[in-house]
Amino acid sequence: MSVPGYAIANWAVLQLPKVLEVNLGKLSNLVNAFSVLYPFVRTGMTGEYAENVKVFGRWQPRMLEPHEAAMSLLQVLARPTSELRNGMFEAMVDPVEGAEEGEVRLTWKEVQFDVRETITPWSEAAPLRLKG
Repeated sequence: MSVPGYAIANWAVLQLPKVLEVNLGKLSNLVNAFSVLYPFVRTGMTGEYAENVKVFGRWQPRMLEPHEAAMSLLQVLARPTSELRNGMFEAMVDPVEGAEEGEVRLTWKEVQFDVRETITPWSEAAPLRLKG
């Protein structure tokens, strides 16, 4: 699954366009962002993981090749802006039952963090009163 710290960092970056949308008013349609969360993709830095069964193979049947990751990104980019706006999308790589070895099925899952804001009882009971 996605690395939690990476997902949280992406979520934080996606909050900036939300702030800009408020500040830009009528021009807010000029601001758009979304994030993709990939599993392992074969690169020069992932070779050691691919060869170590203790590390790799627990989350996905094989690493994606760079061209497969690119194809999957193009699939996301083909979606309407309204579907992608401020979204986080995780690529899910699963084996295909009864298919050739190495054949995988890639689907996208939308990830949402449930953020809730509540006043703290101790602050409500004794708010600071400040004079300018």
